[in-house]
Amino acid sequence: MGKREDVEQAIRREKARLVRLERERNQSLERLNALKEELNRFDGEQGGEPFTSSEKLSLFMKLFRGRDDVYAKRWTNAKKDRSGYSPACANEWVSGVCEKPKAKCGNCANRDLIPMTKKVGKSQ
Repeated sequence: MGKREDVEQAIRREKARLVRLERERNQSLERLNALKEELNRFDGEQGGEPFTSSEKLSLFMKLFRGRDDVYAKRWTNAKKDRSGYSPACANEWVSGVCEKPKAKCGNCANRDLIPMTKKVGKSQ
């Protein structure tokens, strides 16, 4: 391919290939979007009937599978304008057991983490 014309021809071939690939990409994106729209029509329905709360919870727990020995609980501090998540503890704020706010939960000897269950998921 040492000649200038050969290189110019190779450039034209690559440009044409890029045009074809871009066209295929656009067609593929259109098909993908159409399939997503079709899938969205199925969301929230199972055999024509809406999902029950229990079915939704089961689906959520399957999709977001992680640790089931503990779950996170959201907290907010309006005074400091802060919020976050901490492991749920059965002893949180229990008088004589919980040492908050002096001790952080991670350093507490009385920490009793609550496992994730369907019952907990429904109460959230």
